[in-house]
Amino acid sequence: MTGGFDDRPPYLEDPELKLHDAPYAPNPLTVRLFIAERGGVALDVEAVDLIGLENRSLAFRAINPAGTVPALALDDGRVLSDIVAICEYLDEVASGESLIGTTPEARALTRMWTRRGDLEVAQPFVARERRGGRLLPRPSPAADAWPRGEQATRDARAERPRRPP
Repeated sequence: MTGGFDDRPPYLEDPELKLHDAPYAPNPLTVRLFIAERGGVALDVEAVDLIGLENRSLAFRAINPAGTVPALALDDGRVLSDIVAICEYLDEVASGESLIGTTPEARALTRMWTRRGDLEVAQPFVARERRGGRLLPRPSPAADAWPRGEQATRDARAERPRRPP
């Protein structure tokens, strides 16, 4: 099958389990906290500079077209880019006792509380940050435009060659 989900991406010639992480972003923090609590997980970690818009670079978008972090590159070349999927995958492959649950009921309860945390804690936090009610420090003026992608869009337009009329 060519071009399907099971094809190995060309950018992973020597694949390893690698977490593409960003130190100050909330979603990667969730995965890091899960890994710390779960234990039994060995993987490489590569920092992605969100403030420098590295996640919007062609090189990173070849790994994760959505340009989001975290992104977990699996040992077979596929990439997971959703925090719940990453945590569930790591829970399955790690040694030791599961944090997510060993029965359908326990896993369902975990998923329910995860979703509630997303809707009732994480989304209001992110919404406040985006409205300008700073909860996190902003190290540069370009970072203020970053959540909306305005700076990246302006930069890309400025660098794009103009077509003759």
